[in-house]
Amino acid sequence: MASKNAVLVRIPYHRNQLSGYYNYVLFNPFRNRLPERAAANYLDAMRRGNCSDASAVAESPALPNDFTCEQLQQEESKNRDLFIQPLRDRRDVTGDVSLYYSKTGYEGNWVELRKTPAGWRVVGFSKIW
Repeated sequence: MASKNAVLVRIPYHRNQLSGYYNYVLFNPFRNRLPERAAANYLDAMRRGNCSDASAVAESPALPNDFTCEQLQQEESKNRDLFIQPLRDRRDVTGDVSLYYSKTGYEGNWVELRKTPAGWRVVGFSKIW
């Protein structure tokens, strides 16, 4: 049974200078993880350089610098670790979910998802480097 609140508490210690959000959160172990699974599938496909698999879980996602998936792959071809980072934060707002992935709590990725009739779809990807 999934719980309504994905984050139980935001610990007011160290704010991310770019987002303004706290870097430490305690996730609800009973949260709905379907958006996180869709984001994980997208990030895995991007890490592998497979735009076809990434588009299977995405819906015209907004990418950095208005790149296409192929252009982003070319730009990040030597930096595949960009797509392999732990989940640090989650924001749920009326049918949309924003997931923040980072190793350091400063640099990282935002993955935006939206609930559609076909399930959760990635609608945006931003990197903060």
